[in-house]
Amino acid sequence: MSSLIDNVPFIPHQYVVAADRVTVAVPLAGGSDPWLDDVDCQPSLLDALLCLLECPLPVIRQDLKGHRANLNERTIRAWYKYTADAITLFCPHFPVGSQQWQDACAIRLYTYESPICYMIDGMATQHGRVVSDWESIAPLARRLFDGVRHLGVPYVGSAFRVMFADTPLLQTPYAEYKTHFAVGRPVNFYQFASFTTDMEQLQSFTRKRKPMIVLKCSNVNAFDVNEYSDPHTEAEVLVLPNSYFVVKSAPHKFHDAVIVEVEYLPDASSHRTSSGPNHSVTRSLRDDNSASWCPDSKQEQCSFCYAFDDLFPVAFSRPAHIPFARPVLLCFKCVSLHVQEFATVSQQLAVGLQLPRRDVYVVFDRSAAVQGIPPPPSVIADVETMNLVAASDRDTIRHVLLVRTASAGAAIQADTLPRLLQTFVSTMINDNDMCHILTLGLLQHLNISGSTRITPVVLQSIGSLRQIQRLVLRECCVTNAVLAEIARCQETRYLDLDKCGVTDDGLRSLAPLKKLELLSLRDCCDITDAGLESISIFSQLQELYLRNCIKLTDASVANISRAQRLRALSLVSCDKITDASIVSIVSLTHLQLLYLGSCDMITDAGLLNIASLTHLRLISLYSCGKITDDSLASIARLSQLQRLYLGLCDKITDAGLVSIASLTQLHELYLGSCNKITDVGLISIASLTQLKLLDLNSCNKITDAGLVSIARLTQLEQLYLSSCNEITDAGLAIIASLTQLRVLNLSSCSKITNIGLVREVTKIAMLCKLILKFCNHISDDAVLKISKVLLGIRCIR
Repeated sequence: MSSLIDNVPFIPHQYVVAADRVTVAVPLAGGSDPWLDDVDCQPSLLDALLCLLECPLPVIRQDLKGHRANLNERTIRAWYKYTADAITLFCPHFPVGSQQWQDACAIRLYTYESPICYMIDGMATQHGRVVSDWESIAPLARRLFDGVRHLGVPYVGSAFRVMFADTPLLQTPYAEYKTHFAVGRPVNFYQFASFTTDMEQLQSFTRKRKPMIVLKCSNVNAFDVNEYSDPHTEAEVLVLPNSYFVVKSAPHKFHDAVIVEVEYLPDASSHRTSSGPNHSVTRSLRDDNSASWCPDSKQEQCSFCYAFDDLFPVAFSRPAHIPFARPVLLCFKCVSLHVQEFATVSQQLAVGLQLPRRDVYVVFDRSAAVQGIPPPPSVIADVETMNLVAASDRDTIRHVLLVRTASAGAAIQADTLPRLLQTFVSTMINDNDMCHILTLGLLQHLNISGSTRITPVVLQSIGSLRQIQRLVLRECCVTNAVLAEIARCQETRYLDLDKCGVTDDGLRSLAPLKKLELLSLRDCCDITDAGLESISIFSQLQELYLRNCIKLTDASVANISRAQRLRALSLVSCDKITDASIVSIVSLTHLQLLYLGSCDMITDAGLLNIASLTHLRLISLYSCGKITDDSLASIARLSQLQRLYLGLCDKITDAGLVSIASLTQLHELYLGSCNKITDVGLISIASLTQLKLLDLNSCNKITDAGLVSIARLTQLEQLYLSSCNEITDAGLAIIASLTQLRVLNLSSCSKITNIGLVREVTKIAMLCKLILKFCNHISDDAVLKISKVLLGIRCIR
């Protein structure tokens, strides 16, 4: 097993793709998601499932006969009932029958490896199928496609895909791999491709000694749907169709595995994600996860998903399982998913409570609107509720988070939005909606990320919003002409163009934005050194996010170094960056946050002078595989450092931890998959008394003895111990003394028992999240007992 990993050196060891379901091409048409464009969705998930009974097998997928034989109405209804009951139990915040509930059911049905998922995949197999052939399968496929996008956590990063070559479609590619996977040849997915982020899954596959093809990719775009998946499935992330890859280097064979390095082609693929890598089953490194900060730029995170995103303070109706002080900061995605948990105007007034202060968002519910209650200044509402607000009251609203679902997705009308609106945030906006938004002359904050239905022609009119200061167009259809119009909005300070395909010419056209303070261009893979030559024209620029701008080299960083006001810089996955860039970066004397994750060419020599950045509070060197303990000796001189990301830096040893023991201001330390660390190294960490988060995932040399040192970290709130297989019930007894602990990850800790888990975990009164993935030996009864003691705890299996 270790030899196999040695032969695929650049892949983080817990990132593995596992699937033996294979696909061949479906014809590609123009536009986004062309394979679904002409097929109507069924009114419910069950209706979509029943359509499978009419679905003919592709000629070349007769290997699916066994799965097709198991499909009948009784079987489908049984699968549906199982899934519906499971989602109702584990996702109580989704109203039964709602769009979110049905999306979650579709995901669970697929990841359960039922005959249904094989039929979905099989229908995508035959090249040349016409749209009419999809009428039976596409309603379910589309529901799954949309569900993954709505509920999944975006993932961009390294991964494996393992395909067993004993299936008919892979026998020839395996036998003729040198020509089939020659450099430059395409490798395309026209179905949902399941991936896993657990190393143990790869081990289980390779033990079978079967012929297999291992695709390795450093920039795969996918979605984490683990929260809604079957608890025993290996699928952790899904790549959506249509996705296109190209072979980067000559393949080679190692034992029974053909190793093929591929590169994801974001511009060719129909759908791409918009956020950063997930680290195993924890939040671990989210690098500059959404590239946006809250208004005061204090690097706040969403209280639910931990994204650094456009955040909003929201009032809760009750503490429930959320032990954070109210209000909490949430991204818009989490606002949409958890809207049932928020305080409503009706609830607040019914119990005699005052409404929150002006800048805190509260749900303005339909009951309040019908009663004629005047809305507060900051509201969360759907379109239909907004339409019920009396015209005389509407202009008291200044800030709107417009939640839109299939059941509350009415079109925005001319009088839906208050004339004096300053903040508008929503998704699924179309051209007609946008025309109404463009009439809001006082609008200062506009976030319509993911609104792919707005055409560039309409989006060009955005230049009329002359008062706009915060503009988030992530994943919208932004052309050079649109960027030229944005340049007319000269009050803009915050501009998020992630995954908008910005080019060098488009970037240059933004030159008139003299007040720009934050610019996010993540996943804009067409930007080159030429585009960044004039970056210093943004004289007020303080935050620059360039993650996965893969064409950038050291020359770009040299130009960036002239932007002397920079406080935050992300170059994550800019894999052409070398030590020379660090020399340029150290001249940015005001820099506080530096993300260099997956910059594989950075070495100890480059980090030698990093201590010159005396104001640095965060540095991410995630998956920088060449750095050693010498780099930690250099980092140890950063006395103000609060967050340090070292996950997948597998050359780090206990000696390195001795060096960073002097960083007494450290609040978060990520050491996931630094598998040379032992209990001895944890003795040094015990001196970091301000630590609130410690990630030791896959540090498999850690034992119960090491937890004695961790127990001295009395301020610890989050502890990640996934795949620390030597930890036992005795170790849990030690952890139970951490009275501030709120999140605990014990996934794949095989020596923990039901008795020990219940006895010790229930002592941690503040615990609100317990992660037990791949703990198949832990019973449902044990989890139920914990839930009865720690009311509202969220147990993820």
